[in-house]
Amino acid sequence: MLPVYQDPAGVPNYYVFRLYRNGRLTRGIFVQSDQLTDGQPNSRALNVQGPSPMEDNLVAGDSVRVDMQHVDAGVYEYFQSLNMLLQIGLASASPANPTSNFSGGALGYFSTYARQQRSLTLPR
Repeated sequence: MLPVYQDPAGVPNYYVFRLYRNGRLTRGIFVQSDQLTDGQPNSRALNVQGPSPMEDNLVAGDSVRVDMQHVDAGVYEYFQSLNMLLQIGLASASPANPTSNFSGGALGYFSTYARQQRSLTLPR
């Protein structure tokens, strides 16, 4: 899946994408930053390690929704580190926690974000 958007130039931008199939949130963590593509049109697909983000093949009549969240650096870092932990952590003997944007050793993250969403239904 390739979200199409123009990245605003001159400022760091961070994105989290949420995918829904038939109203149900799919597995997978999708994060992108503009570190290497500042001010450029997006040309990166939403890729994830492991099972397909759509769980299995889409069929006629399925609805798909993509939510694009514009987040700050701390939230991006949380999801980026969580994604890495999920990719390598399942085989690791020592547990770890994602990078939090809370101080004092608290777990989790705090976020507010701007959101855009697009939906479509596959023709029958």
